[in-house]
Amino acid sequence: MYARKKGVNKRVVVAIVLVVLIAVAAASIILLAKPNNPSASTVKVGVKVGDYFTYSLRGTATGPVPDTISSDFTIYNDTSYFKVTVTGINGTKITLDTEWALKNGTTIPGPQTIDLASGILGNNNGFYALYPADMSANQTIYPHLYRNVWINGTEPTQYNSGPREANYYSTSEQIYYTQDPTHSTYGSVYTQINFDKATGMLTDLFSETAYNNPQLETTITWSLSDTNAWPY
Repeated sequence: MYARKKGVNKRVVVAIVLVVLIAVAAASIILLAKPNNPSASTVKVGVKVGDYFTYSLRGTATGPVPDTISSDFTIYNDTSYFKVTVTGINGTKITLDTEWALKNGTTIPGPQTIDLASGILGNNNGFYALYPADMSANQTIYPHLYRNVWINGTEPTQYNSGPREANYYSTSEQIYYTQDPTHSTYGSVYTQINFDKATGMLTDLFSETAYNNPQLETTITWSLSDTNAWPY
């Protein structure tokens, strides 16, 4: 049902939604395949203080999205940009400032810390898609927290300055409506995330959810639109 893009271009969105914006409780991640001899990554910080990454966001749906699924769904198409700036590095602990700018002029700040050695976030409801640099296929994403999530592979991403390697991984899960105690109202979610191998930062994100009640499909995409971390 789902196809992964080959040779991702910066104008092509491939890749995971910030789960916090879906008003449901997420179930455990279901493995898509078992990796061969997975190993924890040697933690390497790829970003530097002053690096910024700006994203365009978009949401689409096959019908009206009720508040029972997500009262925040429209925010994606109301977004002007989402910007992440690296403001501090202390060992493997990275400090970020995030700015969510809406088309009506509203900005939503969101400071965040991420420990690249563990994956522990300062704000569990904030931006999370920064990973150790130079990871390879079959290495797990933050093995202490997410032992069942691993790098599926590496592909070139084409920018105006030339190709860069991007790692990608995908997950499948089932999420339940919190207001339904029977857990019979749910959404089946497929997500894929691409991140720059050299910096570990998100480049593209894709999340597709098929709900059973109401019967509805939604997609949420993030795409890197600008950065100073490399010649964009």
